[in-house]
Amino acid sequence: QQRAPRRSASMFGEICRANAITASIVERYAPDAMDSIFGPSDAARRQISV
Repeated sequence: QQRAPRRSASMFGEICRANAITASIVERYAPDAMDSIFGPSDAARRQISV
């Protein structure tokens, strides 16, 4: 049986490299969660520092 990383492994790797949860990461992995994470704002740069 061969092991393969889950999609969430890539997401967590990106979060660690950015040291933040950025809008681009959320758009890529959980686009439906944009408003619940960042609010209904249309801000150009959305980021939550970790």
